[in-house]
Amino acid sequence: MYKENYNMKTNTLITIVLLTFLTFTGCSSSVTLQDMQKQKRKAINNLDAAKKKLLELANMKERYSLDFRKEQIKTFEKRQKQINKDIKSVSNVESSSAQSGANTMIDNLKEENEKLSESIALLQSIEQEDWTTAKKQIQEEFDRLERHIEQITWNLEDGTTK
Repeated sequence: MYKENYNMKTNTLITIVLLTFLTFTGCSSSVTLQDMQKQKRKAINNLDAAKKKLLELANMKERYSLDFRKEQIKTFEKRQKQINKDIKSVSNVESSSAQSGANTMIDNLKEENEKLSESIALLQSIEQEDWTTAKKQIQEEFDRLERHIEQITWNLEDGTTK
């Protein structure tokens, strides 16, 4: 019986201490108008920074696709020049025993050259990526988010808490 009373008193004491602690800590964490205005500015600044980064990424993607295509074409054209040099070099083989091997090699080089020409033509026919629509959608989404921030904080300017 003594042990039960002791446990009950201990539990009651712990509960009172805990409630007192929560009461004091709960009161000290009130949110002020300045806190809300600061958070609003922070949200708008972060939103603007994110919008700029996303639009920058879309612009970069446009440039990348064009630059990548140009680099691919340049690489293929360089390989074609080398193939043409190799064809001339192999064509000059005078030995009759090496001639059949040289002819096979020339045929293979010409075939590779044709495939490279097709790849170049394909790359040149691809239209420039247009991210205008995507950039417009990005802008619209960020405008929508800014409207949400304004909707949440519309009554902060006059100091009311409606």
